[in-house]
Amino acid sequence: MIKRTDALVLTGVTATTPWSTVRRWLATRLRLSSAEAAFVSGAILLAALLILLAFLPAPHDDARLFSDGWGAESFVEGEACSPGDVAVPQLMPRPPVKATAVDRTSLALRYLTWGLLLPLLAATALSSRRVWVCRPDLVIVLLYGLVPAYLQWSANPAFVALRQTLADVWLQRWPMAESQIVWLDMISVALWHGGGLALGFAVWSLVAAAAALSATDRLCVARSLVPLGIVILTLGLTEASASYLRGEGVVLDVLPVLRATALAAGAVWSAVAGARAMRPLPVRVRSVAAVVLWALPIGLALGHGWWMYFEWTGRYRV
Repeated sequence: MIKRTDALVLTGVTATTPWSTVRRWLATRLRLSSAEAAFVSGAILLAALLILLAFLPAPHDDARLFSDGWGAESFVEGEACSPGDVAVPQLMPRPPVKATAVDRTSLALRYLTWGLLLPLLAATALSSRRVWVCRPDLVIVLLYGLVPAYLQWSANPAFVALRQTLADVWLQRWPMAESQIVWLDMISVALWHGGGLALGFAVWSLVAAAAALSATDRLCVARSLVPLGIVILTLGLTEASASYLRGEGVVLDVLPVLRATALAAGAVWSAVAGARAMRPLPVRVRSVAAVVLWALPIGLALGHGWWMYFEWTGRYRV
């Protein structure tokens, strides 16, 4: 008796999946390579998951995907903790949380979207030859400017100081209703990311100056900084994955070692690529100046990695 899979092979018909069908359709219609078609398919899947997550209710804060019984077993009423209350606080029982089917579905989609698909697609897009070989200037501005600003704004104490300063200056002159305070938050985030964009262009100016001093094509010098930038992006985007794993009870003691290893590997890769790209000059002063200017972005990236993953980590950041 011939099995179905054997019959398909004998008749020249291969089993197909919806994923492979979409990938082949994109490759033939849009004239994309197999890797590009796979990337576009993943982007379409990511967009579909984001739309689906927008309609699903947010899961309970103590809900987990693979286990139950999370959350505090008791709590103290807020009235008992108010100033001037002489009543003795009493612990109130609280049953452990058991995730519903909707909670588990929402958590699974969040893990897949933010913890897996987004980091994979972003790193793949920026590491593709068409992007970082043809337009490394834009990649440098993105990786060394906007990406660190986006990753830091929820953890950097400087953002809190910026928002507080903006609120003090604004509210003293133009009082706002409580419902309008959100506009200050939006302005603070816009100013923060605008500063990140300016930093990205400043890094590109350093690259151009180092290339001019070493008589090297600026695009070649910029390409040498791409590996470390991709490491910074990947570590930032996988931070959500680490938070999900820690929430599920996974011990992540080895995570700092892995992050430090990735940062060191990216820095060494960029250093080797930069040494090959920049031509040695007989004038020692110009050579030293070019190396210093080129090394400043690497120092900024390593400082970002240190602050993000070894200085600002805590209970709510992994």
